[in-house]
Amino acid sequence: MDTGLLHYSEFRNISETMLEGYSRFTDMGLPAHTVARAMLGGTINLYSLFGMEAELPELLRSLANYVEEQSCIN
Repeated sequence: MDTGLLHYSEFRNISETMLEGYSRFTDMGLPAHTVARAMLGGTINLYSLFGMEAELPELLRSLANYVEEQSCIN
């Protein structure tokens, strides 16, 4: 597969399946913040799997900045 032509929409089905899987945990009564933390842990594991851990600090900082900026707007 030529990943240069891969569009983010190609991940839609996978993302929906993952969200359905994680939502089962909240259906079982686990707190949403526990499930969200597990999802973040899964993301960190994915970056480790592909040897991209070095990219995480900058990515997480930029995401945190975005979240903070959005909360100031709202």
